[in-house]
Amino acid sequence: MTFVIAVVGALTGCASAGVAVVGAWKDRPRLKVTLHTQTSMQLPPHVMVRVLNDSPRATTVREVGLFEGERDLEITSQSGELVGTTRGEMTFKLAPEDPVFLEAGKLGEWVRPLASFPRTFHSYKPLRAYAMDARGRRVWGGAGPVIRMMVGDNPPIESDDPPELMEMFAVPQKRYLPAKVEPRWKLWVRKELRKPEAYRRWPGDEV
Repeated sequence: MTFVIAVVGALTGCASAGVAVVGAWKDRPRLKVTLHTQTSMQLPPHVMVRVLNDSPRATTVREVGLFEGERDLEITSQSGELVGTTRGEMTFKLAPEDPVFLEAGKLGEWVRPLASFPRTFHSYKPLRAYAMDARGRRVWGGAGPVIRMMVGDNPPIESDDPPELMEMFAVPQKRYLPAKVEPRWKLWVRKELRKPEAYRRWPGDEV
């Protein structure tokens, strides 16, 4: 009888632990990130990242932005002399400066106008939307050439514009891909996050 009671207790304990794990999994913070661009006659072109809290509990969004990838960055002294190089991430933060509390099922929207984008990358380069959760983990959304999505296939470039601006909008000789943001062994995440060559082109993105 003692043995039977011990077995029943062990099974009950395992079942309770299993229920607790399943409950914690269902209640975990889940953010869904989507990338959009908008143009209108009343407003300048802008990019928008939407973050949906698709979980039964409230959560905190620490950061929202666009991820370009990694670059070799130059380190200079105060006099402008080159000291060395380092590898660093290139991100364009849309907001927030302070963490934002999202209730369960609520949607947050963060916007950045075209004029605020630096001229440091090609207009065909896909940038990937992301949100950072309360634990500092990035949740990845879609990617797209946001500059081209905002200005269209005929950007308003004049012959006397700065060379770097004209180069930014010139049709490239190669196809630009978004950065790889997840290791290849994470088979449970979307393929294009692990293998940039699986990136689905946006309409009109022939290169």
